[in-house]
Amino acid sequence: MYEHLFSPLKIGSLTIRNRVIMSAMGCGTANSDNTVSERQITYYTERAKGGVGLIITGVTRVNDATGAMDANQISVSSDRTIPSIRRLAESVHAQGAAIFLQLHHPGNQTSPRTAYRWSKWN
Repeated sequence: MYEHLFSPLKIGSLTIRNRVIMSAMGCGTANSDNTVSERQITYYTERAKGGVGLIITGVTRVNDATGAMDANQISVSSDRTIPSIRRLAESVHAQGAAIFLQLHHPGNQTSPRTAYRWSKWN
């Protein structure tokens, strides 16, 4: 019945070890500067250890000034976040899993309070 569930899956040049996918869900545990926290690295790495083939992170903002949905979400709006994202990817990859960032912009549902905070800090 589940003969393909644990067989590899190829997406372009990426081979995923199985077809078990952790879908995107927000956990709101990024650092206050919107870099990936050690807590998030542990969270996603444990799922990879458990056998998940592909992990999709929760919302990852692409614009701090107009795209803030939550105060503690990962941001990819500047190069300053690259080192923490690299640590996350390396940790998950070390367990044999792949990881995708769910890129996100909330459009007119941007939180005005969160966007205002970022406009003052950046």
